[in-house]
Amino acid sequence: MKTKQTLRMIGSALLCTAVSTSFFPVYAQQDNPTEKTETVFTILNPDGSIENTNVSSWIHDEDGIENISEELNLEDVENSKTNEAPEKNGNVYTWNVDGNDVYYQGTSHQPLPVSIQIQYFMDGKEYSQKELTSYRRYDVGFVFQFYNLVPNLNAHENVELAMQICNDPLNADDVLKAVGLEN
Repeated sequence: MKTKQTLRMIGSALLCTAVSTSFFPVYAQQDNPTEKTETVFTILNPDGSIENTNVSSWIHDEDGIENISEELNLEDVENSKTNEAPEKNGNVYTWNVDGNDVYYQGTSHQPLPVSIQIQYFMDGKEYSQKELTSYRRYDVGFVFQFYNLVPNLNAHENVELAMQICNDPLNADDVLKAVGLEN
């Protein structure tokens, strides 16, 4: 499960770097220029397909946020900072909030402006995601130094628990003796 989360985080970071933050004009019913900053965050599956895309936006106007309308192709739009909700008419949202800023977020189902292909390489050879999962499970060892033992199990039982996922596990007594924990 951690592997899946790590891959999602890496994919999201790569996508955020590619998409980056951009500025878009917002049409206001007043003369003062209104600024909008929008950031797109996408969570990817290990194969590169999109699991979820969230859009986070900030609208700023020195004269205050009054009657600022915009058309959004988002679902579940909510104000991120306050409880003040926009007026909604179809896909048109009108913001009237106290202050000069509104922060909101929503979910997008629009295609991304970039294409994504994830490939896994190790030592110059390409591997499938399934092959890497198997490699991590059977060939990579972890040394836990901080409180990563199951607290209601003794040392022998903790070693046996970890051995349940190994193809060819060592003897628990031999492992404990090798690290000075035979008693």
